Amino acid sequence: MARLFTEEEVRQMVAKAVAKAVAPLMARIAELEAEVARLKKNSRTSSKPPSSDIVKPPRPSGGSGKRRGKRRGGGQPGHLRHTRPAFPPEQVVKTVQKASAALGPCYEQLQKALPEQTSMGIDETGHRERGHGLWSWCFHVPGQDRFTWFHIDPSRGSKVLKQYLGKEFEGIIGCDYFSAYRKFLRETNVSLQLCWAHLIRDVKYLTTLSDRATRGYGQRLLGKIKTLFRAWHRRPEKLPDPRWERTAAKARRGVLLLARRAPMASAAQNMAKRFRDHSDEYFTFLDTPGIEPTNNGPERQIRFLAIDRKITQGTRGESGRRWSERIWTALATCVQQQRSAFEFIHHSIVAYFNDQPFPSLLPLPP
Repeated sequence: MARLFTEEEVRQMVAKAVAKAVAPLMARIAELEAEVARLKKNSRTSSKPPSSDIVKPPRPSGGSGKRRGKRRGGGQPGHLRHTRPAFPPEQVVKTVQKASAALGPCYEQLQKALPEQTSMGIDETGHRERGHGLWSWCFHVPGQDRFTWFHIDPSRGSKVLKQYLGKEFEGIIGCDYFSAYRKFLRETNVSLQLCWAHLIRDVKYLTTLSDRATRGYGQRLLGKIKTLFRAWHRRPEKLPDPRWERTAAKARRGVLLLARRAPMASAAQNMAKRFRDHSDEYFTFLDTPGIEPTNNGPERQIRFLAIDRKITQGTRGESGRRWSERIWTALATCVQQQRSAFEFIHHSIVAYFNDQPFPSLLPLPP
């Protein structure tokens, strides 16, 4: 005779069957919600550029919208052509090569001065050359009397840092969380100031996720970060100041204590790992006057490279690379030092043709 189940047993069996069937569905929903959150990342919640936030409206279909004319863009048949006399391409190439050679000594002088600097910000962005991907590196030494140096390299790795700063470099580098800088940190005596602007965007991303515990963690962490920077902005001009140092130390402990106690969700645990592994590198700015908590300096310097990349479509070879590095360095440093770029380039070219000492972009010794 078949066993008869009680009503309570039936309910338990149904609940187990439903839970077993629903579990993979809930896991899939969580996975899709995380994917949606990732796709909704913008410049406020990630390191994406602000230009990526612009969503172009869809083009009107053929049956609706403004009727387009049949005329092609540009000059129409019968219209007289007006153009400027063109320089022969060979003349342009020779002129650029000579100008590049004229800027070479100053560019190399700044390169040799890099390992001597006590602090700098570094960033990198993509560069195209005949369809191949290269990297434009920016080394920005802050200060009106300092300089900015650019270099195009096939590598985005730490070997570029070793090549131009050296393994003995002991200064402070402001940078983002990219792995090349962390590897350079492990292999040298350098100090890092990891960028808080990048970190805050990543924390804001946590507040957009579907997991309630992760959202709450992100919101609380943002509150602690605001407290930290409220204390930093009240830093007195003259240090040491024991009262301010106690306030800053308390704010730092508050961030670390909360950041390391993250929910078990992977996004929150990744954030906690940052603070477990690199807590010192996020707080260098509290202990060292003159160090900024963000990497905005080199990022501002590197913005015009993106415009140059769109206009010129990159370079075509070694000589184009060298010219770009040198003219970028000259222009950015002249702007930083509030001096005329035209006059500096003119003096460099005159010195080159007359075998005179080249003008320098380094500050004069006291």
